[in-house]
Amino acid sequence: MIAHPTPETVADKIAIQEVLNDLVMAADERDWERLALRFADNVEIAYHTTADPDASVEPPVVRPAKDIIADWTSLFAHTRGTQHSLTNQVIEVDGDTATSKAYVTSFHVALPRLNADQWHQTFGAYRHKYQKIDGVWRVTSMIYKQLYAVGNPSFFPH
Repeated sequence: MIAHPTPETVADKIAIQEVLNDLVMAADERDWERLALRFADNVEIAYHTTADPDASVEPPVVRPAKDIIADWTSLFAHTRGTQHSLTNQVIEVDGDTATSKAYVTSFHVALPRLNADQWHQTFGAYRHKYQKIDGVWRVTSMIYKQLYAVGNPSFFPH
């Protein structure tokens, strides 16, 4: 039998979906102050950027959100633009904590202009965890697993 969600659970899922969507949009728009509002003070983070099943995988680390944003600011300075598109978002809520998973397609264009060798597109999946802090959902964990990529990754430092 399928359980019917409560109105509170539906409202939480919508709020979390807005956090997730705004997180990637704020990054693409280079709105670092808005991005900071989506993170908890400290965030567990990992990027698995190889689709090679035999590659070693670094475990997640907990870092201050301000340091993650500083890294992204520096990393995105090498690009003309980025666009992260999320699909198939599945959100589970358990009281004041939640998890989500979603597919992501990200497109990165190098500076100064788009040439055949100056773009990189990745396809992968995100896993996020959230905590409701002072009534606001914030990201506490962000794990990315790349499934495959096309284009030239060398312009985009990893």
